[in-house]
Amino acid sequence: MITDKLLITGMSPGNGYFKQEVIDKLLVYCMENYSKVEICIPDIPAISTYMALGYSENKARTKAIRLQGNNYRNRINNVLVDRNLSQDNIKIWNWDKDGIEKNSIYAESFEYIKDLYESNFDFRKDINMATEEVLVNNQFKKKELSEDDIVMGTHYILSEFAFITFISKTIKEYNHFIFGYHRPWPVWEKFIAGEYDGKRKDNLEFLLLPDFSK
Repeated sequence: MITDKLLITGMSPGNGYFKQEVIDKLLVYCMENYSKVEICIPDIPAISTYMALGYSENKARTKAIRLQGNNYRNRINNVLVDRNLSQDNIKIWNWDKDGIEKNSIYAESFEYIKDLYESNFDFRKDINMATEEVLVNNQFKKKELSEDDIVMGTHYILSEFAFITFISKTIKEYNHFIFGYHRPWPVWEKFIAGEYDGKRKDNLEFLLLPDFSK
C-alpha cells in the first residue's frame, strides 16, 4: 500500500552494506510503499570521511566520488531498468551536478546544523560519538584515529542533517518527510524531537527500514 509521504534514504559511500542485492530489495521496497522516493548519495561530504581515515584529499575524492558515488548511481539505475520501476517517482540526487552545496536553502540549513554543533554540548557529543563509531569500524581505515580526525569526519553527518532539512523545505507538494535507514539513528531522532534546540520538527520522521542483507 503506497503512502503519500515522501521517503528519503541514503547510501553511504564506503558502506559495505549496500551490495547489489541490497540495493535491489531496498528500491523495490521503497517504491512499493511510498509515492515519492528521494535517494541521497553524499559522495562529496564523504571526502571528509576518507580524509579522516587517513587519505590525501585527492585520493579521498577519487574513492568517495568516482569509485563509490558513481558506482551506487549505476547500481540504482540498473535496478530501475531491470525491475521496470517507474523513474517518475524517484530522484537520485547528485551532490555535484545538482549543485546542492551552492543552493542557498541547503547552505542555510547547513549553517544552522553547524552552529548547533558548535554551541550545544549534547548535540556535539552525540554527533562525535556517531562519527567515531562509523570511522572506527570503517573497512578503509588507514591509521589510528585522533580527536581531530573525528571532528573532521563530522562534516559528513552534519551534511546529511542539512540535506534532509533542505529537502523538507524545498519540496512543496509534501508536508511530511521520512528518513529511512537500516540501522537506528538516535541522534537524528533526538534532533527532530527538539532535544537539542527546543524546536520539535513535526514534519520530519525516522523510519527503521528492514535489514535487506538478511
